[in-house]
Amino acid sequence: MTSVFSASKVALQVLQQPVVLSGPAKKTSVADAIVSIANGNPANKSSDAQVGSQPTKAQSKVSDDIFSVNSVDITKIKLNLYKRLGQEIGINEDDYDTLPEYGEAIARQLEHVSPAALQEVAHKLGLDKMGVSIQTLVQSMVDPNGKANETLTKALEAYYNKDSDGKDKQLLVKPDDTGIYTINRTE
Repeated sequence: MTSVFSASKVALQVLQQPVVLSGPAKKTSVADAIVSIANGNPANKSSDAQVGSQPTKAQSKVSDDIFSVNSVDITKIKLNLYKRLGQEIGINEDDYDTLPEYGEAIARQLEHVSPAALQEVAHKLGLDKMGVSIQTLVQSMVDPNGKANETLTKALEAYYNKDSDGKDKQLLVKPDDTGIYTINRTE
């Protein structure tokens, strides 16, 4: 007579079986691997802590360009200007789902602001120094792919990447080859 087992009894028996390892596994800790590497003896090649080669000059340059504290991100600057403009006229950007909706709300609000107050806001935001009007800023929000956004981008690039003579600005604080920040005096 054959015995029939229920599915739950079979599953229980499978789960109760002891796990058999395929041999003695020697697990080294990360601390052991670090000590080994510090002694110049990387015994466990599969460890998480390994000695890597030094980056090439090209890799260092890419890293500096991406993670440099001196880099200027025009998009971040634009978003900051949008937010500050909204704050100046009392509009919260969190109340709108998209940038064009936010820009249209600002445009509607600006219709009720006096020209003198608009000049003051432009001065607070620094738009007068960049040669950009508030209308250009608002239109770049309403139509992010339009001509006003292109004009704003070019003005910001010119403002943040050039000095008064039109030459590229020289950064005073830069890391040297060893990663130590030094001050370069440009006179």
